Amino acid sequence: VLLRSFFLSSEGVEISTGFFDPPNVCLEFSSFFLHSPAVENLVSVSELHAFQVRKTVFFEYFERCFSLQQWGRTWMVHFLIDRQNYILSNHTDDAKHRYQKWIESNPHIMKYAPLKTIASYL
Repeated sequence: VLLRSFFLSSEGVEISTGFFDPPNVCLEFSSFFLHSPAVENLVSVSELHAFQVRKTVFFEYFERCFSLQQWGRTWMVHFLIDRQNYILSNHTDDAKHRYQKWIESNPHIMKYAPLKTIASYL
């Protein structure tokens, strides 16, 4: 099971911004939290089963469930660290090193994602 996030460049080319597999959460933040039109698109790279929860129901449960609050904070910290590492790597590592490092930490994604979507991410 794999999801990919991407945006369209001004030339209409898909630029991958992330890959998500279980148990990761895939979310378009600005749309979800700010109610603004999504810039990123989410697409399934493989067959999957997904579920949808109304935002109001999610926030009501989030307010009542301390363990969900802890999970949310932990998830957000890991997500932000991953994004920071991704941004820094794009500025400090050459393409070959980024690719080798990414393959070592994400071999399972190579089974599903076309190479051109990985290349656009790196």
